[in-house]
Amino acid sequence: MKKPASKLSRRTFIQQGGSALTALSLVSGFPSLLRASASSSIKVGVLAPAHCAAPLYFADLSGYFKEYGITAEIIPFTDMSKIAKGVLQGDLHFGQLIVPMTIAAHTGSGLFAKKNTPLVSPMWLGTNGGSMVVSSRSNIRLPVDLKGKRIGIHSRYLFHYLIIIELLERYGISPSQDVTLKIIELEDMIKALEAEEIDAFINPEPLSSAAVDKGVARNFLLTKDLWFRHPCCCLTSRRTLHEKEPTLFHNFVSATLKGSMQLNSPTSRGDKLKMIWDSVPQYKKLPFNVLQNAFVPGRTDFEPFPYLSSAKVVAALMQKNGLIPHTLSIEATVSEIFLADYARSLMETMNAAYIPAANDREEWVAGHFYN
Repeated sequence: MKKPASKLSRRTFIQQGGSALTALSLVSGFPSLLRASASSSIKVGVLAPAHCAAPLYFADLSGYFKEYGITAEIIPFTDMSKIAKGVLQGDLHFGQLIVPMTIAAHTGSGLFAKKNTPLVSPMWLGTNGGSMVVSSRSNIRLPVDLKGKRIGIHSRYLFHYLIIIELLERYGISPSQDVTLKIIELEDMIKALEAEEIDAFINPEPLSSAAVDKGVARNFLLTKDLWFRHPCCCLTSRRTLHEKEPTLFHNFVSATLKGSMQLNSPTSRGDKLKMIWDSVPQYKKLPFNVLQNAFVPGRTDFEPFPYLSSAKVVAALMQKNGLIPHTLSIEATVSEIFLADYARSLMETMNAAYIPAANDREEWVAGHFYN
């Protein structure tokens, strides 16, 4: 993968920002120009208590949305495809969407055929944070033991579906012939494992940690060990919002980005999680120790920068598995959706502790290097 220039030209930045005001405020270090605009109400859909919803709740509880003149209504869903449809239809300003689903929705592929609306994503909401557990009764010890087994997944548009296929193929197991990949609703996943309808499942945290805490499962692998620092969900909106309401877009993304960077810091993460757990009913349903175990720094993180190289790998795996057409240009599609230069500019304005110099990096996925 060719690495693009790390600096953004003035012309390109203004095109991406949608207005001279947005460009001026970011490059000159005066975000107050945008914050001073009228307070705005935003509806954002999340899949709670998934780990990628946490930065949004933390930003709200910490007052970051208020700081940027935003009134945020965070709406929890149990089905991510409904979040995607809400964003596409304009019922939601933003949504927490898994990266493959954002790509599928943008391109009008599969589940979203003939419904495509141009989308943009300015940041990841979570990195790592996925795991596979096996039944506590199971004899599964090694990846080769997965042959002949039934594995629960929530959706084929989940990153975790793509990564389990890579793992199986690495060990000579045919995903279509040697295992059964069974689609199960998130709320039914632990019940299905307990009832022996499946032998294992792979999903984002904290579902796996909840199954282990209940005693019906044991940890088998972490997705970070198959693809370190991989993206999970991203913040997604319609391109028209980015282009026609750049102030609104900037303020909401800035507040969320601030929440994400704060939550990603390993120091006092426990206290920040406790704030979320105390205030959000969807998280309160789980014992706090489950949340702590699921969101241990390094196991589950909140790195916000949307690496284009990561999105290109996701798109390539989607093409390989028939989730988007092979005729689509991966380079063009990813560049249309993921606003890496925009994110870098915001991070520079906020004096972030770490700001990537390039939009691409080397990606290691289940034993293969992509660059």
